[in-house]
Amino acid sequence: MSCRTHHGPRSGSLKLAYSQFEELEAFAIFGTRLDDSTQKTIDHGQRIRACLKQSESQPVSMIEQIIVLSDLTAGLFDLLPLDKVNDAEWALQKAVTDIPADVTKLPIDPAHKGC
Repeated sequence: MSCRTHHGPRSGSLKLAYSQFEELEAFAIFGTRLDDSTQKTIDHGQRIRACLKQSESQPVSMIEQIIVLSDLTAGLFDLLPLDKVNDAEWALQKAVTDIPADVTKLPIDPAHKGC
């Protein structure tokens, strides 16, 4: 029996946002004029894609991933120009490494009390 953390809803909404982005991005290739809502969806998806890219030689810890994904889901990266997203992600990951380990310990699903 494995321990599970509470992060399902966060990943679900991120998957949906990314899926919508991919669909709209394919549509936008044809040079169609986009309304503000559609453009925001595409902009958000571009930031999700930028943050999901991970170098094989620089693995990211689970807590760093959760923090970045939470901020993506909250739209915090949407406030930045696309070319600054990777710098902001790196700064956020660096800040997380400065937090004491006992504070960043992941909460365990109460259904698995034996963990």
